[in-house]
Amino acid sequence: MSELIERAREIAAFLGIPESDAVERLSKGFGYQHQAVNDDFRRANPQTDEALLNWYRSTEQYIWELAAYHIDPGFNYAGMCAGIAERLKAEGAVNVLCLGDGIGDLTLSLKESDPNRFDPVYHDLSGSKTAAFALWRIQKVNHSKGRSVLNVHSILTDGCGPEPIGSAYRELFSAVVSLDFMEHCVDVPSYVRAVYNVLKPGGLFCAQNAFAIGSGPDGSIPMHLSINDKYEKEWDPLLFSLGFQQISSNWYRKPT
Repeated sequence: MSELIERAREIAAFLGIPESDAVERLSKGFGYQHQAVNDDFRRANPQTDEALLNWYRSTEQYIWELAAYHIDPGFNYAGMCAGIAERLKAEGAVNVLCLGDGIGDLTLSLKESDPNRFDPVYHDLSGSKTAAFALWRIQKVNHSKGRSVLNVHSILTDGCGPEPIGSAYRELFSAVVSLDFMEHCVDVPSYVRAVYNVLKPGGLFCAQNAFAIGSGPDGSIPMHLSINDKYEKEWDPLLFSLGFQQISSNWYRKPT
């Protein structure tokens, strides 16, 4: 079975639509799905933080867009996740917080790359259809392999800030991975502080960001908040101000 067919079947089962419709929709590719999520955002036109959260909770378009992105061979998302898993394994990481993991592919990739080593924790926005789809997928995969759903845990945040991540999970994680998430956040410094707080001494932070790419209401990716454009240049200084040490491109360490 092709990956596209498998993903389409998952989406169809979750949304309760015919498989043929899901295959037809997903076959239109990433560009179509990307435009659809942009159009949906512009129709909603959220003007407040709460309206922004409500849109993220209600939209189904990110399920399609992220699925198309992750299976597109041109983006090689699976290869990136595999590379992250190898780096984390080499560094001895075990419990990994997958920050803003959308439909859950990073979380599942880590778990399936080495089930006896990694204890990944999925994170995204509570009450969102995207998170509901991710948790549904995680449960389905675990049951299909004869495992309890509790083999993969989740932390869901309710608002624009990172709580309860920063306070309730202090120095719990050996690594945090954030892929294409921070540019969507209303309060980037709060999330970075939370990451620092939840990491054990010597813990790793892997961050791939897209600051100042298509941002703002008239941009090609309007969900990328223009208030975060400054972090295209101020990202490293922000991390260094908290004590992070850069060990390579996109990789940082909390001092021991």
